[in-house]
Amino acid sequence: MGIELMIVCDSCRADIRLGNYFDGDWDAAWDARAVMEQSGWTSQVVSGRRVVACRACGLRSERSASRAGFTLVELLVVMVIVTIIAAASLPVVLGWSRTRAVHAAAEGLQAAIVGAREAAARDRSPKGLRIVPDASWALSRGPDGRIDPAKALAAGRAVPMEAGPGYSEGLATIDVGPLPGGFAKPAAVLMLEQSRVDRDGLLVAGTSWAWNVRVGDRIRIGGSQADYWVVGPEVVGPAGGNVERCVNYGPAGPDLDRGDGRGPREYLWLVNGRDDDGDGRADPGFNGIDEDGDGAIDSPAEWAEVEEWAPAHRAGLTAEPYILFRRPVPSAGPSVELGAAVVDLTGWGLDSPPRSRAMVDPWTGAVELIVEPDGRVRPAIVASSPAALGLRGDWIHLWIADRSDVQDSPRLDGAARLLSIQGRTGRVVVTEIDPDDPAGAFAEAEGR
Repeated sequence: MGIELMIVCDSCRADIRLGNYFDGDWDAAWDARAVMEQSGWTSQVVSGRRVVACRACGLRSERSASRAGFTLVELLVVMVIVTIIAAASLPVVLGWSRTRAVHAAAEGLQAAIVGAREAAARDRSPKGLRIVPDASWALSRGPDGRIDPAKALAAGRAVPMEAGPGYSEGLATIDVGPLPGGFAKPAAVLMLEQSRVDRDGLLVAGTSWAWNVRVGDRIRIGGSQADYWVVGPEVVGPAGGNVERCVNYGPAGPDLDRGDGRGPREYLWLVNGRDDDGDGRADPGFNGIDEDGDGAIDSPAEWAEVEEWAPAHRAGLTAEPYILFRRPVPSAGPSVELGAAVVDLTGWGLDSPPRSRAMVDPWTGAVELIVEPDGRVRPAIVASSPAALGLRGDWIHLWIADRSDVQDSPRLDGAARLLSIQGRTGRVVVTEIDPDDPAGAFAEAEGR
């Protein structure tokens, strides 16, 4: 009986025919695998299945449907495809990431303002936020220590604030008499000085005004309800020193010694918050407005009126108690970190409309918002008569953008949100900004 066995290559489909003619038992006659291997064919088990390869294909039969690996060429092709897809999708992914970061920052800042409003109502005391320049942002300052308004400015953190504790240590004297020779004082401002003795001539505890009282603090003297605002003296320094504007007399400041044997004493320069000369402007050098157009808010050249004491104080007072109401100060509690997003304050001191519509402190670069117990929100500017508020309306707008989008020249593209606060009610809304119509975002937020 004759029998023929055919084996097919799993790779190229070539076949080999093995013939044997015999008249006995099949298994005892020959081994088909041995005959195949003698012909140069190979076989192996891949994923539980025996595959064979002819002499030409060798072990390439592993490329069958059940193979276990890839060649170098295949891997390179896959890597190229993945790289192309990643490059095409990267702008989309980055855009989504930036949009998400900006949205999260706006939500965080909104929650902080709402939290300050709730705390003010609960404690029946003003609360607030100080939105400070981003820690990685290099501030550019002028010779007088003020921040350059022509440079980009971004804020990346919000610190909780509250009303500072009152101060009333020592006694104060209003002396309308002549000052010691060589004592330098602006002619327009008022002056309050420390009392060394009480009305009976007995020594009293001294004041602690230097590096404790700040410009912008409010003071009330004696039993009168007339308030005054501290405007100095202060030495700022060329490198941005004393940005909190603490009263100090400087290394070479004037020494108040009236020659009465009581030695030098501390003093404060004050304004009264009223329009003394009837020109429609109250305290023109201390109202938050650049009235002479020199690019500096409340510069010394703007003083155009001579301050007057309230009627109860015009005859002078000696060794009177006082109480000083401090400007808001940072308080305990967690700050709000804006992450990859910032509040874009660029253009705050320029004639062109800035992206954020808020009062920026020219020394610190911060925006301070005070929330009253009744829910009203107002900027905490260093001024006696905040006339500048009328120029910006009743709304406060904070432009929140990705840090990379903040530049000296205004950019309106990129992801951005507008956080808007209605001053009278404290209502806070977040609006998406259309880069082609930023004015529309302000109008939409204000309901116009």
